[in-house]
Amino acid sequence: MRMSLAPALVLVTAALAVANDPPAVDHQPALCTVPDKPVSLCAAVSDDGNVAVARIYFRRAGDDFYAFVPMTFTGVSYCGTLPAPRERAKAIEYYVQATDDSYQTQRTSTFRLPVQPEG
Repeated sequence: MRMSLAPALVLVTAALAVANDPPAVDHQPALCTVPDKPVSLCAAVSDDGNVAVARIYFRRAGDDFYAFVPMTFTGVSYCGTLPAPRERAKAIEYYVQATDDSYQTQRTSTFRLPVQPEG
């Protein structure tokens, strides 16, 4: 009698936690700013994986295109500084956007930051 020993295949599946959710971005908008002074803004950004990048996208109110500045992690939140608005700017529109290490993106709504002369 001939016996064939078929190799035994054991398949082990390990449940791995997969980061599926986009980052959470929480920002309290600034009330106003003044001409010729940079504007520092911060946001709490968290993710079930790692936050890869956080940015503030901004433009003078009414312009077509946004520019952005990077945000850096300060140990508690992510902060970035917008360039000083010029005297003629009536308001700045901006939003905060974060992307995680799975390339998932989340952003805040667009905020309007009035530029008011000092005095």
